[in-house]
Amino acid sequence: MHKIETFYFPPLKIQLITQKGLIFKIVLSQVKKSGLFKQKITSKAGELAHKFFTHYFIKKHDPPITLPLNWNIITPFQKNVFTTLIQHTKFGQSITYQRLAHLIGLENGQRAIGRALNKNPWPIVIPCHRVIKKNNYIGGFSSGKQVKKILLLHEQIYFLDESI
Repeated sequence: MHKIETFYFPPLKIQLITQKGLIFKIVLSQVKKSGLFKQKITSKAGELAHKFFTHYFIKKHDPPITLPLNWNIITPFQKNVFTTLIQHTKFGQSITYQRLAHLIGLENGQRAIGRALNKNPWPIVIPCHRVIKKNNYIGGFSSGKQVKKILLLHEQIYFLDESI
């Protein structure tokens, strides 16, 4: 049975979905309200996730990934893409789909990279929002382009807005 814990880091709401103590999925959405929200933490995974997101949003850096992620729900290819992404980007840095494909040995593999990132169950933890097109347009994001823009702006990553 899944358990859901919700955290607020305006303008984002983060839902942590766990099963048997492992993080199964993280869901991001926009929240219209601002200010402080009381965070109700009810599990060890929730405690670790809240600490992780506090570091990311308040201290503005990449905390070490000590979260109990359920790595069994992704493919070996996705794991390769995710770990390569973590190794080659830090807070405030972007990488292109093309460069990430090159790093894992896939020439012209941008679409495969995009598909793998679109299935990322742990956004922000696996920073797929940092992957942009080679022309600096933001590309897609499973939580929506507006959420991706919020994360890129938070990290002060340069991008071009396709909607302008």
